[in-house]
Amino acid sequence: MKAGMDSAMHQFLIGEYERAQLTLHEVLEFAPSEAKAWHLLGRVLQAAGAHNDALDCFRKASRLYHGEDSSSTMATVPLAKLLWNQGDREAARAMLGLIMLRKSDDPEALELREAWERQEA
Repeated sequence: MKAGMDSAMHQFLIGEYERAQLTLHEVLEFAPSEAKAWHLLGRVLQAAGAHNDALDCFRKASRLYHGEDSSSTMATVPLAKLLWNQGDREAARAMLGLIMLRKSDDPEALELREAWERQEA
């Protein structure tokens, strides 16, 4: 599985999104509850422009990382960005608020908040 994940990450980084998707689907056939694979698949799909499918993957990764009802997820930042980019500003702000509650000095969250404030000014 590690080889598959490494291969998919490499394919993603060089922009071979279709190959990365195929590789990740193979990983997920073998290990369907591998949260990191779902998270990476979400990133690949987002980069390829398949935003709704990416959102589904981020949600699946979120549930697998921390359980169905937890708001503490590694997929929260990408999910917040995706929601914002799709125009769901209220949900994106709520997601960012959860991140800031957990870790108020998170550099990625602070940068995101600043960027969104600039866009709204």
